[in-house]
Amino acid sequence: MIDWIKENMVVSIVAGVLLILAGIGIVSSFRPSQQTKIEEPAQVSSSGTSQNEPSSKEETADEKHYRTAKLKLERPYAEATLEDKKEVLKAFEEAVADIKKTKFLPNVKGTIENHLS
Repeated sequence: MIDWIKENMVVSIVAGVLLILAGIGIVSSFRPSQQTKIEEPAQVSSSGTSQNEPSSKEETADEKHYRTAKLKLERPYAEATLEDKKEVLKAFEEAVADIKKTKFLPNVKGTIENHLS
């Protein structure tokens, strides 16, 4: 056996490394992960408030405005008003008409005010 290991040194080294890595993987799967304990405080600090803090701490106006603006940006599901829809429809129809007039899309140029010319 020792003669075979000496003759096939590369194979025996690779097999040894694989066995060591497999052992580390098995041991780490049975041990409780330290990363989960580290990630929990990180999530609390990123949200700005902790669940363990008493709710008696009042939000400042800036914090309230920041929170509401962030929520609106993250979930922009509010329906547009009828006037906004009409403005967008009008601008869209004008853009389509200008594109149809040129008949060759790369010739359509935009102006500084984002109007098609």
